[in-house]
Amino acid sequence: MNFKKVIKIKNGFLADGMFVPESNFNRHYCFLKEWINENKFLDCYQDLEFMRAKKISSIKREAKNKIATKYPAFKQTNILMSQDTSQINDMNIFIQTIRDQSNLLETQIADMDLDQLNNFDPTSDDNWS
Repeated sequence: MNFKKVIKIKNGFLADGMFVPESNFNRHYCFLKEWINENKFLDCYQDLEFMRAKKISSIKREAKNKIATKYPAFKQTNILMSQDTSQINDMNIFIQTIRDQSNLLETQIADMDLDQLNNFDPTSDDNWS
């Protein structure tokens, strides 16, 4: 078996787009391990930009979920229609805070290496407090 693109990720590899868990019981992993042991691993690369894009997507999804959980679309509409300035301001502040934190997290991952990216969990509440 020959691979064109192999990316090392947290629990295994992405080999030509297919997830291969690090398990000796997985036949694809056995083929991949043999391929790596034949020093062909030098011909593949770890796609840092792919992992960054994946984490950015996860950050954006988490931000959207946090906003939708506290202020679902119907609630946002009701608050805006009520014209209650205090509720509108509270909602806007919350949404802007989540957006700002999302932007900050995206900036932080720009400087991370592959191992740091693999260990970064965008859904962790520690990243959003």
